[in-house]
Amino acid sequence: MITRIKFISKRSVQLVTLALVAFFIYIMGVIWLLDPHTHQAALRVIPAALLASTLILLFFSQAPYTPRKILVFAAIVIIGYLLEVIGVKTGLIFGQYAYGNGLGYKLYDTPLIIGINWLFVTYAAACTATLLTRSNALQWVYAVLIMLLYDVFLEMAAPKMDLWHWEGEVIPLQNYVVWGITALFFLWLIRKNRIITVNVMALPFLMMQTFMFIAVAAYTPQG
Repeated sequence: MITRIKFISKRSVQLVTLALVAFFIYIMGVIWLLDPHTHQAALRVIPAALLASTLILLFFSQAPYTPRKILVFAAIVIIGYLLEVIGVKTGLIFGQYAYGNGLGYKLYDTPLIIGINWLFVTYAAACTATLLTRSNALQWVYAVLIMLLYDVFLEMAAPKMDLWHWEGEVIPLQNYVVWGITALFFLWLIRKNRIITVNVMALPFLMMQTFMFIAVAAYTPQG
């Protein structure tokens, strides 16, 4: 009986949290982004919304936080940020692009929050793949495909959210190739260190972000 009550309580907290995040971060976020009167104000809260989403997702991890797990997550954040710095400065990694102001404070022309985004999508994709199959090989495949698909939708919305802008407004194939390679490396870090990727919030969070990207890409004027 006590176990059952605890289960219901935990499930209720998850559902209430999802509802609050969906409404206040994503539904209201889309409405503000699509309204010309609130568009600029909405852009200023994107970093806070991304950080909040990541922290909430990590909070609902169904595996304990060990020192190794924390170090792996920190490595993904730092390596992801450094890759972007090198990419922006040289154009040799993802292609020629420059960050706008949508992701907040920049160091070396690169938003600090971008490393957090790498952690968000890597962890969420790994957890979602775990939900989809028990096969280790297929989990790798699904996780990489999820990350690539995420990037496809993100790229559609990025210029309209002033996240980043590609030279000539053309996204090079190189970007997706390197995204896939980077995804494999980060997923390898998680697997190599036996990080348990079980989190029922991962798929809903990915779906909410994808909904936002599609809505913004489809209905927000360029510029």
